[in-house]
Amino acid sequence: MPDPVLELRGVIKEFGDAVVTRVLHGIDLRVMPGEFAALIGPSGSGKSTLLNLVGLLDRPTSGEVRVQGERTDALADDERTALRARCLGFVFQFTT
Repeated sequence: MPDPVLELRGVIKEFGDAVVTRVLHGIDLRVMPGEFAALIGPSGSGKSTLLNLVGLLDRPTSGEVRVQGERTDALADDERTALRARCLGFVFQFTT
């Protein structure tokens, strides 16, 4: 069986220091080769935060993000950039 092209395991994302706001609460997701996935939800539900983690633009507070089987949490910034260039593509909704 092939590795998932994208896998999240127990991903948590929090923001803030004095007051911590948990935006993502233990997200598990697996996308296999050839699958199609859509991310939908109301404003403020964490969609953009999740996409920033999947696109390797941000790091989770805890949990694992894997791209083509490779764990991304221990990668240096330049390694994350290389992986993003090699394996990911996305278009931002707003360009300004």
